[in-house]
Amino acid sequence: MEKELDLRSALNVLDPRPVLGALALLTGDRSLLDPALQPTADLAVDTVRRSLAAVLAAEAIEAGGLPETPAQHDLSIEEVVTFLTGQSDAQFHALLRTHVRQSPGTPAPTGLRVGIIGGGLSGIASAIRLSADGHAVHILERDSGFGGTWFQNDYPGCRLDTNNFTYTYSFAQPDTWPNFYSTQGEVLTYLEDVAASHHLQASTTFGATVRRCEWVESRRVWQVDYDVEGSAHSEEFDAVVSAVGQLGVPRIPRLTGIDEFAGTIVHSNRWAHDLPVAGKRVGVVGTGATGFQIIPELAEDADQLVVFQRSAPWISPTPEYRQAMPQAALDLLVELPGLSMWYRFWQFWNSVEGRLGLTEIEAGWDDPRSVSSTNESLRRTLTEYIEAQFADRPDLLQKVVPDYPPGSKRMLRDDGNWARTLKRPNVRLETDSIAAVTQRGVRLVTGEEIELDVLVFASGFEASEFLPGIEVRGREGIEIHDFWNGESRAYLGSLVPNFPNLFLVYGPNTNLVVNGSIMFMAECSVDFARSSLQLIDERGGTVEVTPDAYHAFIDDMNSGNARRAWGQPSVTNWYKNSAGAVTQVWPYSLLDFWERTHTITAGDLIVQSAQLAPQSA
Repeated sequence: MEKELDLRSALNVLDPRPVLGALALLTGDRSLLDPALQPTADLAVDTVRRSLAAVLAAEAIEAGGLPETPAQHDLSIEEVVTFLTGQSDAQFHALLRTHVRQSPGTPAPTGLRVGIIGGGLSGIASAIRLSADGHAVHILERDSGFGGTWFQNDYPGCRLDTNNFTYTYSFAQPDTWPNFYSTQGEVLTYLEDVAASHHLQASTTFGATVRRCEWVESRRVWQVDYDVEGSAHSEEFDAVVSAVGQLGVPRIPRLTGIDEFAGTIVHSNRWAHDLPVAGKRVGVVGTGATGFQIIPELAEDADQLVVFQRSAPWISPTPEYRQAMPQAALDLLVELPGLSMWYRFWQFWNSVEGRLGLTEIEAGWDDPRSVSSTNESLRRTLTEYIEAQFADRPDLLQKVVPDYPPGSKRMLRDDGNWARTLKRPNVRLETDSIAAVTQRGVRLVTGEEIELDVLVFASGFEASEFLPGIEVRGREGIEIHDFWNGESRAYLGSLVPNFPNLFLVYGPNTNLVVNGSIMFMAECSVDFARSSLQLIDERGGTVEVTPDAYHAFIDDMNSGNARRAWGQPSVTNWYKNSAGAVTQVWPYSLLDFWERTHTITAGDLIVQSAQLAPQSA
């Protein structure tokens, strides 16, 4: 061991349980999996940490270190999973095992050509997994590099609001992260490194703007037309994976007079790093996840900052949100073999259901501020935190406590910086609506005109518009946006009737609000595409969803989302389309999504062989 480990400091940061699991699997010592060692109401966490320190010392870390590979013993991964989760159900173990480090596989050429639109999180996962299955992939990425939303969104303060270890691929798990919640630059570097380690550059065309995808029935291929630096290109694929995501087209409110503004206008997704902020009068529209991150940064330099808030965000106390991971924890994660994997697993386990149970609507509940007794309990706890933060500013307090149920929108991580920012003398929180943009600034519905030099829109994206800007024509020339008619949907978030061999990743109804990881959802969608392509490879031809299965899935999503806080008619959020239907969010458990995407349901899919009549999968 090259350095002496500060175990006490490390275990003040890292939960002892994954440490115990890693040690047990490494040594074969089942006594480390004694449930009595887990922190409970009867056993203080400090006591567990002291026990762990003794165990680690007994393993003589400082005297020579633990071996890099586990000793030969019969203690299984399943035993460690059961210890950490308390779950012994076989199906649940199958899901959880996918989050124990794994290889993407060894390729065996199939001859299938797959076009992947987008080189962000979903596109990278698609390319690696499908290449490992032997498919020839070609990524068409409109930007000049990998990363997708993490490439585009580099505004000040941008970082994760989920645990960073769970925001990694199951097949590419780093040992450490510098911060508890990674910055935009750290996430982008991770995605770039994963792409580079799998040599994706060789199969990627950057600066490629896809204009049109057309199914050619006579050859059973997709013809994809795209532009690169003004030059038109066309290519044929056996299948197409859309990995364009939900957060790629900036949304700017249609405000009267916006073209008359004499100052500078910028959207967070198209940040101008030479934006003149210092000494300027700046207005920010939006207090969602992006505004919550960007506003404190701009307040440091602006002469005056006006925050235009439509609805107050629910904030969750997270003291370590912008803190660096202590060196002692980083050292232990590196020096104890397997710990980073089990720590990632532990974070994933704790996010599997998250607060999902607290968002279910209770029959007969009639308080508009909550949806159930448990949701009301959460509301009171979060309200108490906000009240404590703004106890010295009653004028602000009445503006910052949300009047809608927690879980209706994504809750934001707070380390106290939000209150500190809104209390600054150069910051004004404005809750009156904007009536119009003027040449000099904005005019409120009260008639007051606020003069501004810079107007920043942290107003989100056109999230309900899937496959934006791309003409997609399936069987008999039907265009997918015409088929959707304003309501983008897909079976399991992936398949649309009459669009054979077209797979959406991070498609409709695959987003999450209070639980899980989008990495998990993306990998599940990719695995579903892999299984479907295997059917094509075995039988030739095409695979598509039946209209009945498609519409049954839509009904299921509508029913499930109607029972969640975010689906209430009175709630306004970006998960709903213009008709009020929730087209973005998965309303059920992660286990449910995993099971559905890892099982081809007989009768839901039609596989069309090159020689045979259509048949159910």
